Amino acid sequence: MKFKFTDWSFLLREVVAVENYLKKAHEQFKQTVLFEAGNYASKNFPAEQDGSFESTLTTIRGFYNKLKKEVSIKLQGGVQRILGAANLVTAGQNIENKEKEIQAETDRKDRLAVDRGRIFIDGDHASYKKQRSLLIVFAIGECLWTVSAFLKLGDILLIALCLGLVIGLAQISAVKTTVQIIKEIDDRKKRKVYTIIAIAGFLALSCCLALLRYWFIHKGAGTDVPFIVMNPFTFVAINMLFIVATGLIVLFNFPSKAQINDMRKAEGLEKEIKTSEAKCKGLRQELDILIKEREFFVELRTRLIHAEEKLHETVNMMFDEAVGWFKSENVAKRPDKLFPQSFKNPHLPLANETIEDVHVLENKLKN
Repeated sequence: MKFKFTDWSFLLREVVAVENYLKKAHEQFKQTVLFEAGNYASKNFPAEQDGSFESTLTTIRGFYNKLKKEVSIKLQGGVQRILGAANLVTAGQNIENKEKEIQAETDRKDRLAVDRGRIFIDGDHASYKKQRSLLIVFAIGECLWTVSAFLKLGDILLIALCLGLVIGLAQISAVKTTVQIIKEIDDRKKRKVYTIIAIAGFLALSCCLALLRYWFIHKGAGTDVPFIVMNPFTFVAINMLFIVATGLIVLFNFPSKAQINDMRKAEGLEKEIKTSEAKCKGLRQELDILIKEREFFVELRTRLIHAEEKLHETVNMMFDEAVGWFKSENVAKRPDKLFPQSFKNPHLPLANETIEDVHVLENKLKN
């Protein structure tokens, strides 16, 4: 809806438009009234002793009864044109649909909460998240240190960087995976054997990289580098430091694969729960707007009834005025110059148009 629920200026404009239409139609119809009055007057009708002159008001009464019907059609049609297809009934249906939508989303959120409650996560996972960041730092250091094993004057630097990064990341990943596997071995002897094999393997890989680095420096422009720097044992020691530090972090701070999977499931469920809560909040806000919209239509219906009643009263007064025109013209144009006795009697009022009561409509909607 493109209007405020407290702005009734559009209804006032429609009422004024209908009033202007009535005034114009009333003034234009005056000539017809005078013609009718003159026509009956030429026949000295109604007669002086007639008790009623209702039969002479058929055309006039029909016109103003039609105007009363047009009041409701034009007023409600103008309002409907502004509001579109929205009305009190559709507002109630929208509220009902929104409440069902909220209930469905609330049920979904409750199911997610139950699923989350079934996942028990043990261990210090806050420390795991912190140590995981430290592991990333070690991985960067390991990659940079491995890159140094492939730097040689005359070689393409990009290839050395790429190769060093790939091998460095592979080492860190291998250490992490190996330690995780060893941790989950129940047999103590097997765990010890696999630990020795893993250390030996990583030591051998470090030695190979160290010798490769020593050869690059010895053959290249770095032959004047101090021995302590180019010493392959220095490279092995530092490389193993990264490996051992990574292994210790994984050993003492990383949960098992099953625990990590549970953590991921729990985090995913918690994220869905937050999303569902936010959606429920948004739906409730939309429901509040729809409730205000329904209240607006109830008030609008009340105001429409009041406006119709006032406009019908206006038509009634116009009809009375038209009857006065008829009497005056009839008396003035009569050849017998008599004043009919029926003109002294009150004429019958216009038919009342039925307007649906707003409270009845409200009760239908609520039931």
